[in-house]
Amino acid sequence: MNIIPIVAHQIEDWLDVGVNPLIVILFIPTVFLFAIPVSKFIVSRYTYRCTECGEIFKPSFFRAHAGIHGPDGRYQYCPKCKKITWCKYE
Repeated sequence: MNIIPIVAHQIEDWLDVGVNPLIVILFIPTVFLFAIPVSKFIVSRYTYRCTECGEIFKPSFFRAHAGIHGPDGRYQYCPKCKKITWCKYE
């Protein structure tokens, strides 16, 4: 499935409603410019404890976002026991 026709159709819908395409083009990069540093700050504040071996570790930015997360932890790769387990926030 090619995403280009879907995006082009969505832009046509925005133009029909009266949305200025320049606003959309400037808005999307601005969101990413702010979202990435905020996300890095949030990820850097947490360490995790593996529920299998008890190891406390801090995952990389990519690993922290790749794991499924919940209110009390993330499904992460533990560097000590080499397993993907549910790791609690510390």
